[in-house]
Amino acid sequence: MTGLWHGASWNFVIWGLYFGIILLIEKIFLNKILEKLPSIIKRAYVLIIVIISFIIFNGETSKEIFKNIGGLFGIGGIPLVSSESLYYLKSYLVVLIIGIIGMTPIMKKLLNSEKIHKFINILEPIFLLFVIVISTSYIIDGSFNPFLYFRF
Repeated sequence: MTGLWHGASWNFVIWGLYFGIILLIEKIFLNKILEKLPSIIKRAYVLIIVIISFIIFNGETSKEIFKNIGGLFGIGGIPLVSSESLYYLKSYLVVLIIGIIGMTPIMKKLLNSEKIHKFINILEPIFLLFVIVISTSYIIDGSFNPFLYFRF
């Protein structure tokens, strides 16, 4: 139903079915296995599932979707490292570093004291506002990036 809610195109229907099938497989087969895995593996699993869903959601043809998913895993002659990928890595390095720090318990472990918690409570909203401003500036600086729902 979520796929149909997003639009009348087949990629949205496939996107909804993709998540429905993933949820069924997890509930029936993978749930016990996923619970036993280390946290980093669980996070990588979710990241891969979500990235593939973005490709399906954004794809206009099935050929484009399969080409992009194949490229994600190095299939189809698309090199993992190229001048273009290095350009994007350098361009988004600040966002990547903030994301890596934010997705790990590094800060929590480094700053585990009562005095620091009060300080963090003050700095956290400021930091989050900073992240929003940085993210927005990267979007504005990028190429034409219309609001997602203008496509419908």
